[in-house]
Amino acid sequence: MAAHAKLAALALVALALSAPATAQRTGGELTLARLDPQALEPGRCGLFLWSRGEPPEFVFVAYDEPALARVKLGGREREMPRTAFSGGVLTGHFEQQIYAAEGVRLEVQVRADELRSVRDGTIIGDGVIRIIEDDGWESVVPVGGMIACQR
Repeated sequence: MAAHAKLAALALVALALSAPATAQRTGGELTLARLDPQALEPGRCGLFLWSRGEPPEFVFVAYDEPALARVKLGGREREMPRTAFSGGVLTGHFEQQIYAAEGVRLEVQVRADELRSVRDGTIIGDGVIRIIEDDGWESVVPVGGMIACQR
C-alpha cells in the first residue's frame, strides 16, 4: 500500500510540474508570423529560415548587404539591422548573428548541413531563433532553411 501512495504522490508532482504557468505576461507579442515571399536582388545572399512546426512557415530572411533581417513580429513586418556576429562564415552569413531594433533582439544560430549542398548557397540543417524583448521575455523558434545567392 505504501508503494501505491508513493506512486500517486510522484504522479501528482509530475502533473504539477508539467502544468502550464499561469503568470500574467506583461511583454509584447513574441511570436514570428509567416512572411510573404521575398526577392533576392542580383549580387546579394539571403538567409531564408522556416519554422520547424507543422506546417513549416517561412518566418525569417536576412541579407548580407546591407546586413539586415526582415521578420513579421507583433503583427507587422520589421527590418532589423545586424548588430553582432560570430562563428564560421556560411555563404555571406555567419553561424551566429544578432539583429536588434525597437526593443527586440533576435539571436540567430544556424548550422550548415554538411551532407547536402546547393549551387551558390548552403543548406541550413538546423538552427534556432531566440526572440528577446528588453523586458526579459524570451521565445525560441527551431528553424531550418538555406542560404542562397543571386549572382
